[in-house]
Amino acid sequence: MARILVVDDDKLVLQLFIETLSEEGYNVDGASSGTEALDLLRRNQYEVILTDLKLPEMSGIEILKKAKSKDPNVEVIIITAYGTIDLIVEAVREGAYDFIVKPAELSRISLAVKNALTKRSLERELKEAIRKHQELYEMAVRDPLTGLYNQRYFRDLMGREINKGGTLSLVMFDLDNFKYYNDTHGHLKGDQLLKDIAKILESNRRSTDIVARYGGDEFTIILPGTTKENAERFAWRCVREVENHHFKGEEVMPKGKVTMSGGVASFPEDATGAEELVEKADKACYWAKEMGRNRVVAYERREEEDEG
Repeated sequence: MARILVVDDDKLVLQLFIETLSEEGYNVDGASSGTEALDLLRRNQYEVILTDLKLPEMSGIEILKKAKSKDPNVEVIIITAYGTIDLIVEAVREGAYDFIVKPAELSRISLAVKNALTKRSLERELKEAIRKHQELYEMAVRDPLTGLYNQRYFRDLMGREINKGGTLSLVMFDLDNFKYYNDTHGHLKGDQLLKDIAKILESNRRSTDIVARYGGDEFTIILPGTTKENAERFAWRCVREVENHHFKGEEVMPKGKVTMSGGVASFPEDATGAEELVEKADKACYWAKEMGRNRVVAYERREEEDEG
């Protein structure tokens, strides 16, 4: 049941409005002065307020301001026999829903209240629809375990960043011997380790950097406007932080520590497109694994040629 506040210093008009709206099923309170209205506002939550413009002690505009400061969503209807264009403009500017000039038929008052409540209901439904849409969107682009962006959205973002032109670097990380940790401690502990790694990567990124879970125990970070040298420096910082962090159960790992390896590649230095950049960063990460793990390797064409 909607709660309505009616404010009018004419007690006959006040009583008439209260009775009319009560008969329509609303829970109605009345006040014959600004002070009384403010006291009711402090103690109660209203969905709609009808207030006379001229009141003892303060104006209806002041009540409108006080009501909106407490609840920006409350709908306020101004009723007056002294309506001017300036007053209407001021009332609308302060957030009034409607402005009714006396004498007004009771049906006009009832319709204004009904429309105000309909507006509130539609706004609530819209907010809920937006919230659900955002929730579904987040589910579509986020990895459910770590909360990072997923691979599909990462690829979309990579394409957008490359289309902007300019320098861009990509870092691919792969946990060292994760399968051993997972097999020893079980999937729940393994999942927790992945979440801990995600937090470390997130805490090291800049606001413009994009961290994603590429899949399994692989993570990737897009570094817009970053040279290969600076990206390599960033990757080493992440690798060292993981190495120095204490993870539960890490003593079972081959070196007694959880570590990860990283590969770095840059656009347009190493690749002409998104897929090729991922391929080159992944190749560099593979080289880091081959060289003993727990390190970062930047992609170099001559290394690939030597390998071939």
